[in-house]
Amino acid sequence: MEKWLFDIPWIIILVQFIVILALVLGLFAFFLIRSDSSQVAYSTRTYQNFELQTISPRESPLTFRKLYKTTSESSVMDFDFSEDHSGESNGISTSQQSNPPVLVEEAIQSESINSLEAPDHEENLRAAVFTQSHQCSEIGKSVLVRGGNAVDAAISTSFCLMGALPNKASLAGGMIMIVRSKDGRNVTTIMARESAPLNTKVEELKKNPGLAKVGSKAVGTPGVLNGLFRAFQKFSSARIQWKHLVLPTIQHCIR
Repeated sequence: MEKWLFDIPWIIILVQFIVILALVLGLFAFFLIRSDSSQVAYSTRTYQNFELQTISPRESPLTFRKLYKTTSESSVMDFDFSEDHSGESNGISTSQQSNPPVLVEEAIQSESINSLEAPDHEENLRAAVFTQSHQCSEIGKSVLVRGGNAVDAAISTSFCLMGALPNKASLAGGMIMIVRSKDGRNVTTIMARESAPLNTKVEELKKNPGLAKVGSKAVGTPGVLNGLFRAFQKFSSARIQWKHLVLPTIQHCIR
């Protein structure tokens, strides 16, 4: 027996020992990780059919992740437009309301603010919304039907295009808006292009033009959101709140 044992190459015994040790360590690590995962704290918040699940392990560099769950049927958000048609709620003063805007004639307010059907009136034919996205055009049309003006429709449509066609319209850029008064006598241009960082000096860029091409001082701050909000503050019809110009885009993105 001892002679047969000494005839076995020691390399085989060493390999068997390493394999057995690896299996034992693997089982130990498996049960250790399993016990740690049971102590993970979960915090779940659900918005419509989207579920955001935050995972906070005691010792882990990964502090969170997003878990999205959707149903086969899209969830329709019920917008409450009863808060609209109030000038006080959107922060527009009386002086601002006295300067109705705009690019086209205002649409006639429908009897039901939740209805998307325009009343029978020839004046509604003077307003039109055209975009490269059918859904965005419908959103702009609904704003006009609810009593908004062209600026309201343009803002709501712009938000929709940022979600539908992000390669052509984006929050990460700038904008230029031209607004004409109803009588056609006044034209206002809203410049909301990207701006340079606050600590950037013109003289410094002239001395070193390369700073305007590469580096932190070459990054422009997006201005489109600021431009849209300032247009809303100055030229809004005061009949539709700011949040109701954004909510249709949220619904469209969820679908």
